Amino acid sequence: MNKSSKYKILLILALIVIVLLAYFLINSKSEKLITVTVKNESTEKVNDLNLFLSNEETFYEVSLEANEKKTVKISYNDTFHEGSLMMKYNDFDGNEHEETIIGYVEKGQSIKTTLIIKAVDAQGVIEFEVK
Repeated sequence: MNKSSKYKILLILALIVIVLLAYFLINSKSEKLITVTVKNESTEKVNDLNLFLSNEETFYEVSLEANEKKTVKISYNDTFHEGSLMMKYNDFDGNEHEETIIGYVEKGQSIKTTLIIKAVDAQGVIEFEVK
């Protein structure tokens, strides 16, 4: 094997290492979490809307003025493996409502979704859709 062939092999190996390193760095920087954009398209203010993963105790509280939009980033706890993304709130009479936003979530998924509050009725019950 001559000197020129050795350099070509070393160059190819170096390029492979650089490509693998770049791939690893790009994938490790993308944080695995759930991004929920909450849009209040109703004419009512929404207070104390809690988003959470089932089987977890961490709540992400959101309050929105009419026609306001907020983005919430929900991270996975070490103990979470699979479950649902849920929403919990109290109506005007203090009755608790719990709704499913995403039926199945698995740890490590990167999810982006939009929760649209369409209306709040006279009792404070939220009409919503998920996109």
